[in-house]
Amino acid sequence: MEQIYLNLIPGGVSPVCYVSQYDVGRKIRLHLREGSDPYVLSGAETINATIRKATGEELIYDIANTSASYVDLVVNYDATDVIGESVCELVIYNSGVKLGSANFKMRIDPDVYSGDERLEIRTASGDPATFETNIVDNIPELKCNINAIQDGTPWIDSNIVNKEPYLFRKIAGTASRIGNSEFTTLIGGTVAFNQLVQNGNFADTSGWSFTNGTATASSNVCHFTFNATANRTELYCFIANTNSAHDYLFAYTIKSSKAVSVASVGGAISRTFGSLNANQEYVNMTIVKGGNNTLLDIYTDGSFENGDTIDYKNIVLIDLTTYFGTTIADYANTLESGTAGEGITWLKANGFDFSKYAPYNAGGLLSVKTSKKINRDADNNIIGEYPLDDIELRGILKLDGSNNLYYDGDTYESNGSVTRKYEYRAYASGDESLPDTITDGTYTVTKLVTPTFETADTFTNPMIVDGNGTEQFVDGRTVEMPVGHDTFYIPMN
Repeated sequence: MEQIYLNLIPGGVSPVCYVSQYDVGRKIRLHLREGSDPYVLSGAETINATIRKATGEELIYDIANTSASYVDLVVNYDATDVIGESVCELVIYNSGVKLGSANFKMRIDPDVYSGDERLEIRTASGDPATFETNIVDNIPELKCNINAIQDGTPWIDSNIVNKEPYLFRKIAGTASRIGNSEFTTLIGGTVAFNQLVQNGNFADTSGWSFTNGTATASSNVCHFTFNATANRTELYCFIANTNSAHDYLFAYTIKSSKAVSVASVGGAISRTFGSLNANQEYVNMTIVKGGNNTLLDIYTDGSFENGDTIDYKNIVLIDLTTYFGTTIADYANTLESGTAGEGITWLKANGFDFSKYAPYNAGGLLSVKTSKKINRDADNNIIGEYPLDDIELRGILKLDGSNNLYYDGDTYESNGSVTRKYEYRAYASGDESLPDTITDGTYTVTKLVTPTFETADTFTNPMIVDGNGTEQFVDGRTVEMPVGHDTFYIPMN
């Protein structure tokens, strides 16, 4: 479906949409703007479009009111039978009063068909592009030599295949840069999920100890109050012993009524975060090696007086080596050690956002499982909703030669075919040493010698995407798993 943006404030260059000669039932979505803001229909308006073809003939199409910031124009044979550029005007009325209008153009390109004909089409360099057909024994043979023409700016600069896992992401570009994507394959992946801090969302204060004050909990926030003048308070708990050979991700949120000179953590892991401003909320995150210790001790230093307060929430500690395996965990730690925050940013870019609270879990395998894909435009309107079969897809997370994260796993294609490359089974001694394997000590996901095949629901392909819009896979579980995929983005004129 072609999409263009129409501004009801006069001025600027008229946008162009493209159709083929003799198209029937071709839908063009017209997004309505009033300056930089969406123009939302109330539902009471009458809308029509006048199309003046290259021959001068005029057609009027009535358009249904959507009570939204867009309308759909569906053109038929009478509007697409003449090659060339048609000048179009969208007009909005209410009770016979003209509220606004916007112009656009519709370019009708030649229909290519078999027979002893030759069509002249301009190439990107301006040279003629030739199509020749010969019919031999009623079998048409097509020979062509053509380069694509792009009179407008495509929303993405070239055809690319995207594989980076995600659950939610923004589409880069301006509001006028739009296109389609061929979302052909879901790819499975599995992690050994763990979260080692119990009661890190403070249902109450059980399991936590404090120095130089008292604490209460409400709405999943720990409210600490100093009961005397002090230079430090410690918030601490005990966890399973951390492994000095493993990489850990630690995160917590803090807000102090008094400026903090140094915020840090010690014991099970060790890292200094630095100073904090008063009455400002911070999410402190880091990736470090384990400290071979069971004490998780959060230090907050400053010049505190009786009655000063500190709020803590969303405290998590993830064993990344168990979660991903050594290769990925070590790479994230290397990034973080080089530049604070870079390892965190890299994980988040690949769909693993550990700033969100996750409940305590000593360990368990978590695989891709999703129910649908939703695409939204720059105004957060849904422009595509695509159901997916709710099946579990397993696999291993890997790094390519450029250290890009990707999934090697089960595949679920748009035609409904599912290829099982990995099996899920009970743990067996020695699984930790197997290639292409991940285990939590109770269950194991490992690569099959011979893949098996299943059938699932088909899903829609291609799919509409919008510059500055978003794409989202819906997981729906308390802890979600980013989705691997093969998506082929197609630039549109």
